[in-house]
Amino acid sequence: MNDKDLEQQYKRVLRPRYEEYGPRLFALVKELLAKESVDVAQVEYRIKQAKSVSRKAKGKRSADPFKDIKDFLGLRVITYYTDDVESIAGIIRREFRVDKKHSVDKRVELGVDAFGYASLHLVFRLKSPRKSLAEWREFADLTAEIQIRSVLQHAWAAISHKLDYKSASQAPKELRRRLFRLSALLELADEQFATLRSDSAAIAKEYAKEVTRGKLDIPLNLSSLREYLRTLGGAHKWYKFGVSAGMDELHGGKELNRVKRDEWEVVSQISWLLSTLQAAGLNTIAEFKVLLETIEENAVSHLHDFLEVVEKHNEMFQSIPIDNVTVLVTKAKADKLSPDFEWGGTAQFRETIQTAISTYQIENLCCF
Repeated sequence: MNDKDLEQQYKRVLRPRYEEYGPRLFALVKELLAKESVDVAQVEYRIKQAKSVSRKAKGKRSADPFKDIKDFLGLRVITYYTDDVESIAGIIRREFRVDKKHSVDKRVELGVDAFGYASLHLVFRLKSPRKSLAEWREFADLTAEIQIRSVLQHAWAAISHKLDYKSASQAPKELRRRLFRLSALLELADEQFATLRSDSAAIAKEYAKEVTRGKLDIPLNLSSLREYLRTLGGAHKWYKFGVSAGMDELHGGKELNRVKRDEWEVVSQISWLLSTLQAAGLNTIAEFKVLLETIEENAVSHLHDFLEVVEKHNEMFQSIPIDNVTVLVTKAKADKLSPDFEWGGTAQFRETIQTAISTYQIENLCCF
């Protein structure tokens, strides 16, 4: 079969099947990762172009190139941490039938005279019972390849591709040492990021123990604040303060059940509150506890005053627990905040609170 005939047959017969299979498999992989709570930087897929198939078939010199080519459909998962590569590989091995013969761990294969490091490539297909389901049955014979790599591995792959040096012997002598150092730095950074995540989890666990014991004289940072709010609960109370003040309900009340479970991070991130607390000069969780008890006393009336300013400028403000606390902290600690302090959060939250600040100078913020 000549190149033109092969390309035409691929376009007519095989590619349409992969064009239907591709988005379904892509969605399935994303769903599996989400269920396992694996946070990834990117998931993408591509289907081979006819010209690429022709070139690859010519390189294989096979009588049946369609059978020998395994990556007509390719997926790529880019992780934040190197140790998540194996976690994701485990999910793929559990949910699909992996072709060990054609799968490649390029991280292991990397020669000592090569620069950088590579990704894990797994060739796989559907397995029972999924392949017998009506919505998957027609794709049971199709293979796909998934590449799994970290963000820094992906960065090296992209940059080294442009450099076009596959091994040390191919690079000019003057550049070899610099390339080795650069690849080593990236690999070390990958390891350190993974270690930092592990250490961060251990610190958060220790904070959780201290908070549970009522020992709140601990440093105020993102980990300690998150653990304190998780233990404290009460998000629904602060949500109701906002609604009582006249703020809109979250998405028409659809988020209310999540707030009732005391999830402070329904919409906002705790880091937005943290930046305000730190700018106000708070240093410990114990200090935040005292402040929280103070601003709770007149929360509804103060939020109502704030909302009146917002509404004068035709703005809207939803009742979000973290945002409500942040507004009240801002009011209580106005004299401690710099006039050029920048509030965090969503664009809507930032613009809305800045509207109030621009109307009343920071020194008069206590009156809104």
